[in-house]
Amino acid sequence: MSVRTKSLRSSSPGIRPTPGSRDVGELYTNYPDGQLGVIDTNQDPQDLIAVRYFSALAAYVVDDVIVNVLDNTMYRCIQDNGPGAFTPTDWTTAADSFVQRLKGYETNGLHSAFTGDLNTLLHNSTYTIIASGVTNDPAEFSTIGFITTNLWTATSAAIQTLTGMTGADQGRVWFRTRDGSVWGNWFIPNDLSMTAAVQSFAVPPNNVGSIWLLCDGQAVSRDDYADLFLLLDVIYGNGDGTTTFNIPNYQGQFLRGQDQGAGVDPDAGTRTDRGDGVTGDEVGTKQEGGNLSHDHGITDPGHTHSNGNKDGSSVRNSGTDRWSRANVGTSVTGISIKARGGNEARPTNVNVLYYINTGRV
Repeated sequence: MSVRTKSLRSSSPGIRPTPGSRDVGELYTNYPDGQLGVIDTNQDPQDLIAVRYFSALAAYVVDDVIVNVLDNTMYRCIQDNGPGAFTPTDWTTAADSFVQRLKGYETNGLHSAFTGDLNTLLHNSTYTIIASGVTNDPAEFSTIGFITTNLWTATSAAIQTLTGMTGADQGRVWFRTRDGSVWGNWFIPNDLSMTAAVQSFAVPPNNVGSIWLLCDGQAVSRDDYADLFLLLDVIYGNGDGTTTFNIPNYQGQFLRGQDQGAGVDPDAGTRTDRGDGVTGDEVGTKQEGGNLSHDHGITDPGHTHSNGNKDGSSVRNSGTDRWSRANVGTSVTGISIKARGGNEARPTNVNVLYYINTGRV
């Protein structure tokens, strides 16, 4: 490694050095910013530790970055220009135009706001967004949040992450991936394992119709609820036979764990059709109401019976009392079995709403 021993020079205050008087690569104290620079082929000192100031003596190409001394603002070149005076149309100050820094940040370090189609965010970036100002966001996103794009290349794999910041969206995180030129659907990872899960609610949950469907036996679209259809298929009903399928109907029902051979459900083998012809001890099959076989006690206040008539002999005036007879008469004893209960056999209960998770967001 060789080291040049030439002395470090500087320009006089307020006066640029005469072009052509320095060696290319020579270190120089740059005018007018005072930063350490190196002489380029245009005889202009380029800052080594800071963006250089605009010079009317220099030529610039697209993506060069300068600071204009007239307004102390950073610009990026969008049109080859120079040498010559600063021409505003050759430069831009757009917040996301500087490839030298992470896109999506203002010069003060705060996030820029993005409006428009989220499908077009094809650079590594982080922005703030408002639901009303963007498209192709999750259907349930309704407030403000951060959108981050991580891109492998502009034409290959990518992932977007949306983090909700306020209101109903606070703390919720959505993801989607891009394969080639096609973005997939938004999803919440924690919800994927919940597809087809049935939960009870005291009030209707948020996102009814997307994440949650009321278990009322309704027929829904096989395409719109593809993840749910993949699991349920037509076990609760075939819908219209081509485009829809039925979800379970739990209205007014108590749910019971499948016996699976435990012997707790003595009538497991006689459970009835769940909707696709399947019976027996299978998920979704049904049982009608019933009572356990049992005995009743009675209350007897005391009673009497009448005995049979005497059988006589035509020969002798004598006979024997007999306590049996072929025909039994009707008698009233006063014995009663009390009727108790209502319209069904049931435990103490509270009404809830049963919803099934669709796996959507």
